[in-house]
Amino acid sequence: MNSPGNLAPMTRAVRGFAARSSEWFAVLVILAYTVPALALLLAAPQGASFTPTMDAVPFAVIGWTVLLPVVVLTVLRWWGAAGFTRRSTRRSLVRFLPVILLYNLLPLLTLMAPGTVRHDPAYIFLVAITVLAGGFGDEATFRGVVLQTLLPDGARRAVLVSSVLFGVAYLRVMALDIDPVHVVSQAANSVGMGIAFAALVVVTGTIWPLVLISAASQVVFYLTYLPNSRPDVTIVVIELLMGALAAAYGIWLLHRHQHRHGSSSSTAH
Repeated sequence: MNSPGNLAPMTRAVRGFAARSSEWFAVLVILAYTVPALALLLAAPQGASFTPTMDAVPFAVIGWTVLLPVVVLTVLRWWGAAGFTRRSTRRSLVRFLPVILLYNLLPLLTLMAPGTVRHDPAYIFLVAITVLAGGFGDEATFRGVVLQTLLPDGARRAVLVSSVLFGVAYLRVMALDIDPVHVVSQAANSVGMGIAFAALVVVTGTIWPLVLISAASQVVFYLTYLPNSRPDVTIVVIELLMGALAAAYGIWLLHRHQHRHGSSSSTAH
């Protein structure tokens, strides 16, 4: 991060507030990220279904999803700290393989199942735009701004708190008439995903792979979602299991990283 003397007054003021009240700053950023988008969708419920005949409302949601974290990261000058400017190495990319397996490869098998709904190219194009915006927005907000805000209080606490906030934020989709059981299981899954993703940012120092992984994980939802459908017990159990496995991986990864880092510091002294 830049030294305080070289920062613009707005950057110094916002960073100062984030340092003094990290939890409040994190919550305010999340509210700014989620509430306007939810309000727009509630104002035009037809947009929430994301049909190929999208009007201006869903595109406004997509724009806000990208714009808010871009503005915050730019004001704070945290693009580098958040991991957007650091190049991934082959060794660091290996650490992403377990979450790729959990959140990309296994869910994509769903699309190959018999009876899967087929969509026209226009719908698929719109899905691609939405998931890329959502992947960037979620990672830039939660693993970028929120995680970096909380890291001065300790990596373990930052990973856990940012992940719980990520899961709680997911509960907002209940307002869109999605089955509550599905929402709660997905929220629990999101906490586990958040732990793994946040730990990966701490360990590797890069975030771009997570943007793509997060985007790809949303594809299955949009291509298989049916309004007013209820998830069966198997789906709920699988989602909870995925979250538990992701959380376990994130905790192990962070513990291993901190143990090695601590050992290196002790050796240096």
